[in-house]
Formats: sequence, C-alpha cells, structure tokens
Amino acid sequence: MVVRLAYPRGLARPRGPTRLAFDPQAGAYLPGVLLCIAVTLFAALLQAIEVGIAGEPYIEALVLAIVLGVAIRTASSSDFWPSLRRVPPA
Repeated sequence: MVVRLAYPRGLARPRGPTRLAFDPQAGAYLPGVLLCIAVTLFAALLQAIEVGIAGEPYIEALVLAIVLGVAIRTASSSDFWPSLRRVPPA
C-alpha cells in the first residue's frame, strides 16, 4: 500500500513512496485490546447500575473506565500483560 503524505514547507520530504509496514507481532496487542473492551463494558455496566439506583449518572462511564484502567495497570505487572509494557517516549 503506497501512502502519499503532504509535508509543510520547510520540512524535508523523504525520497520515494512511504509504505505502511505491517507489524508481524500485531497479535501481541490482542490481550490489551480485549482488556480495554472489557473495562469499557464493565464501566458502562457500573454506570447503568448507578443510574438505576440514583436516577442519574453522577460518575460517567468514561471516568469509571479511566479509574478502572489506572487501577488495573497499577496492580498488574508488565510480565502479566506484555502488550501493556511501558514504552519510552520517542
């Protein structure tokens, strides 16, 4: 797949077409993606329970998902979830 990118003036444009590389280890990210989906669904369930009890959502599902994700990431080790390993900034 060939991708043409537009570059602003002053930036050097690489020679030749830019190609998207397929990551052969893309399957390694599957556990992390499934964990994100599970956390999202659990947060939505918690919000539905909260609405059923209180009548309105005092804490939205997005906030619940963020708090749950932080708690899970803090409690787990990167050996347990290799796709969630810490990557140094580029």
